[in-house]
Amino acid sequence: MKNESIYDRIVLHLFHSGDAVPGARVVETQLAAHLGVSRIPVREALGRLRGQGLLVSDGKGQGMRLRECSPSETMQLYEYREFLEGAAARAAALRATQRDVARLRELADHAADLAARGLFEYPQWREADHAFHAALADASHNDRINRSMKTLLAEMHGLFYGEIHRRLANARGREVSRAEDFRHAGVAMHEHAAVLAAISARDPKAAERRARYHVRRASYRISKVMVAFAQASKAVSTSD
Repeated sequence: MKNESIYDRIVLHLFHSGDAVPGARVVETQLAAHLGVSRIPVREALGRLRGQGLLVSDGKGQGMRLRECSPSETMQLYEYREFLEGAAARAAALRATQRDVARLRELADHAADLAARGLFEYPQWREADHAFHAALADASHNDRINRSMKTLLAEMHGLFYGEIHRRLANARGREVSRAEDFRHAGVAMHEHAAVLAAISARDPKAAERRARYHVRRASYRISKVMVAFAQASKAVSTSD
């Protein structure tokens, strides 16, 4: 098995499973046993993730942990993603092949179907949403944009569907959170369609503008989550 495939499997396990949360310790031996591979390629893959900033030292010399982001760091991630995803959409409008466009349309339709069926709380929806953005990176046909965007997507996927999503549910209550997720999923699907339409029309300015708006709107939502969590935490500390 090639190291790259092991790297991909580790990324899926750490950032897409929903089991690992920011700050969780990553144990090389346990990860190797879980994947059924030797420790050497796992060590190499973890070193790569550390170099990308997705893993950090636990500060005790005992291994690595998933990086935790402060509220300001989280918003910086969204600022960077807005810039990067806008560039990817612009490039895709100029360079995407018919196969790229067909793939984006297939993924957008699949995600929209899941959202319409109310499956936005399930891994299928999360992966469909992620796959659309990853396919957008592919469609840019720019290797640097592609690599940077996919690293960023992995980090943000784990961050949002891990810690932030839990904070949202705890701060607002399950039913309020679910209703908000349903509304967000519908709007997101409309925005995906708008990005795709601009790419299909070979309109780089519109593609970039719509992609940046999509990420910017998500960042507004996350900022609201941060405020809600801070208010909930303050209320708990005051009651204590």
